[in-house]
Amino acid sequence: DLLAGLFALLAVAAALQFVRAGTRARRMLWLLAGTACLLASLLSKEAYLGLPLAVAGLAFARGRLRAQGIVLATWFVAIAAYLALRFAVGGVAEGGTGALALVALPGIFLRYLEMALLPFDLSSERLYDGSYVLPGWLALGALAAWASVNLHRGWPQTSRTVASGLLWMLVLLGPSAVVVIVMGVVADRYSYLPLGGFAVACSALLSAAARQPQRLRAVIGMAGFLWAAMCVAVTIVQVGTWKDNRTLYGHAVATAPESSMAHYRLGHSYAKEGQWPEAIALFERAVELRPSNLRALNNLGVAYLNTGKYAEAARTFERALAESGQMHFRAWYNLGVAQINMGEREAACASVERALHINPSYSAAVAFRRASCQRSD
Repeated sequence: DLLAGLFALLAVAAALQFVRAGTRARRMLWLLAGTACLLASLLSKEAYLGLPLAVAGLAFARGRLRAQGIVLATWFVAIAAYLALRFAVGGVAEGGTGALALVALPGIFLRYLEMALLPFDLSSERLYDGSYVLPGWLALGALAAWASVNLHRGWPQTSRTVASGLLWMLVLLGPSAVVVIVMGVVADRYSYLPLGGFAVACSALLSAAARQPQRLRAVIGMAGFLWAAMCVAVTIVQVGTWKDNRTLYGHAVATAPESSMAHYRLGHSYAKEGQWPEAIALFERAVELRPSNLRALNNLGVAYLNTGKYAEAARTFERALAESGQMHFRAWYNLGVAQINMGEREAACASVERALHINPSYSAAVAFRRASCQRSD
């Protein structure tokens, strides 16, 4: 996330320098540098495919859309070439996730906008709420109508800048909408770079507010002060939640108590320190919230193994295998461990063989077979 964001910001900086460069040679250098940074961002993570549109919005707000034309055209060609190579190597994913993400995007945009304005429930595991889809489309329609009116009447500078900031936020959130749909989580980390557009829009509105009559400026200033104070207070609270994984995921559980993954991650932090009773309680809650959570099921079984509950562990691994279509090689291996501890050596060796059939290089299973099944490679 951070590396992709860094390269994306460097690409934007190069695009701005392209317009300011005095000679053709310098302009070409900035063009090449910006394109290289854009591709480096995509190679880090394909989160900012919409960056050319975001930069186009900024160029429009600054009255330099035509001057940025060469950069934008080059970037679109570079992205098209990158995607062609990407799909040639990795193929095209099947399913309708992309269409679902496109439908959900306005609602996701509205949710992040709400979080930016009132950041009270920040969390790495905030659950996706489909109830924002309809309000999101209504909000997008209102923004489109506002843009149409401004196009008809002529764009004031403030309107151009606010529109460019919101466009930046919308298009840079776009690819993350796929992850939101797949993971079911509206996480803070998806909004690192998109929030730059929110900052641009807020700056433009504050600049416009400073030009209002004195009494109105006082009211706006007081509201701005209260909002800033709220953001400072939230920031102070949030900094403490990032102390370590325990506090981070503990905060996620408190913020999103219905999140299976939040409970799983907090349980995993206890398991890594050998605090198995605490881990078991959290893994059990994670499975209760989402019975198909394979990570929680497998790690719950491991926790049972480490507390000597071999029968419960075996049943849990069998549930994990049923959820995975019998293709979870770690669950097969762990089932073998549970079975060998229950004295079921033949069944244990058969389970470990299934793990090796799925993943022949799984070293733990290879060692188990050598030690307990008396078979050589």
